Amino acid sequence: MRKLFLIATFITLAVGISQAQIINENFESGLPTSASAYDTKVNLSSGEWTLNNVYGKKDNDNLRAVIYQGGYLITPVLDRPGTITFVHRTSGSNKHIVVEKSTDGGSTWTKITEVTVNSSTPYGKTTCNSNSAEDDTEVLIKFTETETDGSVIYLDNVIINQGSVSGYGGGGGGGDMPVTGIQPVIDNDADLSLSVDNGNIIYSTPKGGHVSLDILTQDGHKVCTVVNQPTTEGGKRTTPVKQNIKQGVYIVRLTFNGIQTKCIKMTME
Repeated sequence: MRKLFLIATFITLAVGISQAQIINENFESGLPTSASAYDTKVNLSSGEWTLNNVYGKKDNDNLRAVIYQGGYLITPVLDRPGTITFVHRTSGSNKHIVVEKSTDGGSTWTKITEVTVNSSTPYGKTTCNSNSAEDDTEVLIKFTETETDGSVIYLDNVIINQGSVSGYGGGGGGGDMPVTGIQPVIDNDADLSLSVDNGNIIYSTPKGGHVSLDILTQDGHKVCTVVNQPTTEGGKRTTPVKQNIKQGVYIVRLTFNGIQTKCIKMTME
């Protein structure tokens, strides 16, 4: 009979970082100087983007993408995108950017998040997750300004990690997929709890959100996803450890809302 031992040490690993591809677009070159109301393909440093009612303009000493009157930007085709980070500002207040994804070449779009944008220096910053699955190998991400009052939104420093399927998306129930990293909790507002007892993984979160619970090898490859679902506020949740895991030392990783992460080491015998 196999026994499960918990090594009661929280760990910090940095594995698989070099294996993940990163889209990092700062819009420093390639943007048109005036907006077109028609879809326009432009070659930027990160690849070919599609623009509509978007142009380049300096703001706070840096060149930014300016989205005007319901305009949008569409990324190059992405392979299993994970977290999406971008900065934003507007000349007014309570304006909005909608972030969407498409897995069918732009025929249909699914909303990922909607961000309220205000006037701020330095720029506001948003991190969300694309909710990708393992077979989302041809994904487009679109940033749309929703206002019709003639206002503009400045967008800059778009960073998207690819090939990791981390955070919200999860990867289903198996595979040997490299991860982009394992870290302790990085948001001081998050109070995550994670432990293993008598063959069960026990975890809790400080509020409602999305939880993924993965078992990884020590070198950072995912063995399986145990949980990938919304959770309600507080309270401990218990789920059995996958019984088809071979003997060895593993990492249990709890990810909350695609940003906060806590890890423990366990040994299966």
